[in-house]
Parts: sequence; C-alpha cells; structure tokens
Amino acid sequence: MELRQLRYFLTVLRLGSINRAASVLNVTQPSLSHSIKALERSVGAELIIRGGGGVRATAVGEEFAKYANNIVREAEKAKAVVEASRGAGEGRISLGVLSAFCNHITPQILSEFFQVSHNPDVDLFIHTCNLAEVLKRILRAEWDLVLTLSSETDTFPPEIGFKSLGMVRSSVYCGAAHPLAGQAGVTLADMAPYRWIASNLGLTEALLARQFGPEGDAAGRVSLRTDSMTLIPGLLSEFPFLCMAPDISVASEVANGTLVRVDQTALTSASRLVVLYSNLSNRTPAMRTLISIIGERARGLGLASQSIAA
Repeated sequence: MELRQLRYFLTVLRLGSINRAASVLNVTQPSLSHSIKALERSVGAELIIRGGGGVRATAVGEEFAKYANNIVREAEKAKAVVEASRGAGEGRISLGVLSAFCNHITPQILSEFFQVSHNPDVDLFIHTCNLAEVLKRILRAEWDLVLTLSSETDTFPPEIGFKSLGMVRSSVYCGAAHPLAGQAGVTLADMAPYRWIASNLGLTEALLARQFGPEGDAAGRVSLRTDSMTLIPGLLSEFPFLCMAPDISVASEVANGTLVRVDQTALTSASRLVVLYSNLSNRTPAMRTLISIIGERARGLGLASQSIAA
C-alpha cells in the first residue's frame, strides 16, 4: 500500500468517476484503474463499485476511506513540520465553524491566532457548516477542527475527540418592531399567534412541538427554515416572526437594538460549545495553539460551566 495509491483512491471517491479523477490527477485511466486494483489486492477487499451512475465506495471502502484520509493528512503534516524547520512554512489548518459563530466569535479568534509570533505562515481554511455534516467531515479527515454546538457529546464515536468550552443558552428573539418587543412576562399564549423561523441550532421545532403540543399545530407555525444564523437577524427585522437563537450569536444585534430578546421563560434550551477533532490524527503545534485560543475566547464570553436545564 502506497501513499500515492491512497491519494488516487480518495480522489476517485471524491469525484465519483475514474475518468474525471484521471484527468485531475494527470494520469491515464488504465493507470489509475491499475493503481486502485493494486490497492484493493494489498488490503484484501473490494473498495469501490463501478456502475452506470459512476463510482462509489463499498461498505469496507467507506470505513477504509476514513483511515486513508487521516494517513494522507498526517503525511502532509509531517512534510509541513520539516518545511517549517527550514523556514519554508507552517502548514495548513482546516477549521469548520457553525454559521452562528461566523460574525461574533471567529474573527476575534483568528485575529488573536495570527498575532501569535510563531504562526504567521499557517494557511487557515475556514468552512461554514451545519450540525449534520460535522462528524462526517471530521471522521473523513477533511477538516482538522470544528467549533460547534452539541448536546450529545456522550454519543460521539471513539474516533472523535473534543474539548468542552461551556454551555450556550438559546432564547427567543424578535425584531425591534415586533408586538412582543419590550413586553414583560410573555407567555406561551402570547407567542402562539406568531409564526417562527426554525433553526436547528435552537431546536425550535422540537421545542414548539413539546411546549405547544400537537393540538397547537406547531409544525404549521414554522414559516421559514434555515441553517444560516447570519440570515436570521435580517429576517426577523423584515417579518413579524419569532426565532430561538444562541444568545452569543446575536449579541451585537441585541446591543444595537436590531433584535430584542423576548421576556419569557417557557422556551429555553442550552447546548455545549465544543471543539472537535479526530483522535486518529496528531494535532500540530499550530492546531493546539488555535484550540487554546478558542478556549480562552470562550472563557471570556462567561459561558456556564455546567449543564442548563431546557
């Protein structure tokens, strides 16, 4: 098994085609097919299936791809360490970030990271993501670190490592012109007539169904659904809707008066803020520095250290 074969295999899976992969890799199609076959012989199992719809991984191939990705990435890190010792660079980090953190936490983290004297030559690749794709990206070694929210850290597979940074509370918000803005002691009955923007970060639909019950037709009250927290402040300013959002993700909009936190206690939730990484992969000094800075920034936000009851 050779590193080149692993790269070829992963490229074929990513593109779903032997022909397209051969073109990207600048090799002939027969040569690429021969390399994949040789890899399959060396591991003793069929890794890909060829069909009319293209190429896909077998069940064994899917599992093998997780480790192949890590092997390739570890080789790249090893090369980067050698290059750094010659002053030739500091490598790269792929960081996944929930859209909820794009405007209010991530810029400060990155600013501090690049002020650290030994990190000026690190190339950072920032990817926005939703909760559904986080574990897949980490397990496939496509991303090195992910800053995310999770209420299920006890169910992570052993390949996933994490650092818990505290609890993030989510509350109900509305635009400044909404009838509930500024109203004290808002109840479920007060909120019942209004439609909602659903975000998987605030667990809005699940909470609505639990609190209002099926007789309230909770699903019918959700008019907009989005994974992008960056859209929500603008949407709430334009529509008389309600939305549950992480408090730290809308702090600036609340401070400038664009959004208002609804004075209610019926709908609250909290999720754990975590940094995820692969336990199959070594963390470079630059990655450890970035994790440390993220932790310091989280402590500066004054997050709760213990679980908050929903």
